[in-house]
Amino acid sequence: MNSLTAGLLTLAAAVILDAGLILAWRWRRARGAARRPHAAPVDLPASEPSQARPTPPPASLVAGAAAEAALGDEQAPAGQPRPAWLRPEAVMLTAGAVLTVFGQALLRKVVPTLQWAPLAAIALGLLLFLGGGYLAERGPRRALHVPALAGVTHWLHVSPAQMVCLLLVPAFGLVAALAAGDGPLMTQPTVAMLAWGLGVVLIGLGSWPHEVPRWKPRWKIMGPALALFVGALLIRAIATDRIPIILTGDEGSAGMSAVEFARGAQDNPFIMGWYSFPSLYFLLQSFSVRLLGNTIQAIRLPSAFAGALTVAALYLVARPMFGNRAAFMAALFLGGLHFHNHFSRIALNNIWDGLGYVVVLGAFSHGWRTGRRASFVLGGLVLGMMQYFYASSRMLLVLLPLWLVIAVLLDRKRLRPLLPHLALSALAAAAVAFPLGMFYLRHPNEFVAPLSRFSILGEWMRKEVVIAGQPVANILLRQLSLGFQAYTATPLRHWYTPEVPMLRDLPAAFFLLGMVLMLLRLRDERVWLVGLWLVAFGVAGGLSESTPAAQRYVAAAPAACLALAYGLDRLAEWRARLWPRARPYAGLAVVGLVAVLALDDLRFYYFEYTRTSDFGGDNGMVAQRLAEHLRYEPASAHVALFGSPRMGYYSIPSLQYLVPQIAGSDMNQPWGSPENPPLAGHPLIFVFLPEHESDLTAVRADYPGGQLIEEPSRTGNTLFWIYRVP
Repeated sequence: MNSLTAGLLTLAAAVILDAGLILAWRWRRARGAARRPHAAPVDLPASEPSQARPTPPPASLVAGAAAEAALGDEQAPAGQPRPAWLRPEAVMLTAGAVLTVFGQALLRKVVPTLQWAPLAAIALGLLLFLGGGYLAERGPRRALHVPALAGVTHWLHVSPAQMVCLLLVPAFGLVAALAAGDGPLMTQPTVAMLAWGLGVVLIGLGSWPHEVPRWKPRWKIMGPALALFVGALLIRAIATDRIPIILTGDEGSAGMSAVEFARGAQDNPFIMGWYSFPSLYFLLQSFSVRLLGNTIQAIRLPSAFAGALTVAALYLVARPMFGNRAAFMAALFLGGLHFHNHFSRIALNNIWDGLGYVVVLGAFSHGWRTGRRASFVLGGLVLGMMQYFYASSRMLLVLLPLWLVIAVLLDRKRLRPLLPHLALSALAAAAVAFPLGMFYLRHPNEFVAPLSRFSILGEWMRKEVVIAGQPVANILLRQLSLGFQAYTATPLRHWYTPEVPMLRDLPAAFFLLGMVLMLLRLRDERVWLVGLWLVAFGVAGGLSESTPAAQRYVAAAPAACLALAYGLDRLAEWRARLWPRARPYAGLAVVGLVAVLALDDLRFYYFEYTRTSDFGGDNGMVAQRLAEHLRYEPASAHVALFGSPRMGYYSIPSLQYLVPQIAGSDMNQPWGSPENPPLAGHPLIFVFLPEHESDLTAVRADYPGGQLIEEPSRTGNTLFWIYRVP
């Protein structure tokens, strides 16, 4: 068991213990409430500001416990948690001990220039432990008053102990970043993972409501969500080794990064990995690689799981926004959408951003409507987590505040009671993203790398002005137009080339109807949420190269499905009003129509696109078919590839991922040239691309008696020859 696995297991044990403590807390509160049936209410939701509020928290972090001691159990201020482990002194004692242990563990691990950091952690831990011990020994009545913190405590509607938890979040984030370090191997893996996890736990404890609403799953909601998830997963997870037709080089590179985690050569999820993408995604892939080995399924199945989760999450999120029927239609169509199915089947991190957008935007929308703190905190936690995936998740940092500004302009009365929840959501996002953010501060070039590679606002624009002979403004307008046409008009490019846009003809028509109908509801912030979501990706796609590059629109697919379902749902409502006798059939008709559209998209992707696809190109096909031949060769085998100048043995990483045990050499000169590398291996496996047929003849003359295999392409021509010399 490597150090990262041990750290993850320790983190899991801590989370399970924390959950047990929370359940015990809830049981004790319920038992106490049963004994005091006439107890005062503990708190009021933010949506009822006119009613009397509970007694405000006392004027210091620890004065709440003093008030409880002075008033006794029966007269304690309403809304204050009573279990001893959530008292300020208990939090200070525990956090102080943990920080001291963490600092001591790091003291001899960090470089000399950072020795001050673990010393600071130890000092803070000892100070907290001393303060907590003093309060526990002398009693909370001796607490000092801190008016500024008391004001923040009152504004956030948290107890003093919860305020201590919130103040400790940055400290644990700094410890996690320090323990992670900048290298592929963490400085102290157990400390890094535990500190990161404890920071998230502290957010949960600090924002936990005093009265936890009872939640019972309703099968009329969870049943369809589960059915949508299972159906979407089956569609996406079956035959991932054959659809898409090959494992591309980029997927192979992602797989090689996952293998590094699986064999312990890397364990740091808080740094950049292949192609300047955060490494956490490769850590997730490594778990399936450990189970299934270096196979295509191992690195593609996590994407299938994420895509299926997005379908179910869209239903759960859209239901309170637009109603049950519209939510079901949106999720149903997303489950069959050809575009979403494709990216749910490739081993890249793009598909995870769609899940993040659905959960984050849905949680904030729900919180804005209901005033529930839990929704905002959930949105903040997922917002922080999504920074570890594809670069389009960063647009949430602009899109979300912009939507909140519009929501405030539409209903200003909601803002004031929700400001504490928004502050806690921001802290939650920071707690999760803190170690990665610290890495970006130390390596700013890594932060901008994914953006600078494909932005048109640089060298690309200067060249295009010369080539097109047009001013910058005209080129920008053309690019933005192409960016928005990706939804309905312009065929997608780059990572998915189906020769159609994201939405094919009929779905595109209903999508446009839905967008037009949304113009009638501009006083509704939910309509603005969907609109801004689509606009953000249209602009981002237009401002990047290869417009419209399919891989940059993955997170916009749920929003497009919402717009389509919204339009059809409104049409069904109007039809029921105009023809009351048709009311029982109006809903069934539109749901049936969406089901037909989804099935037609599935037919298009699996039976039309897949059969004619050139996904990965000829070189990718060579690497895939060659890997299939080499899969069962011994490690002593050696490959001599005659592929120059088209490809080399190590130029397509999928080959190294699928057959890591086989070494190879590139024969860049004609057979017999002294510039070619010497060959040693048993057996020798010569591989010739069609343009090297003369080299095949020469090798067979020097090595008679070998086995010749011709591998045909999908068109019937020769893809390559293999000549195996035992």
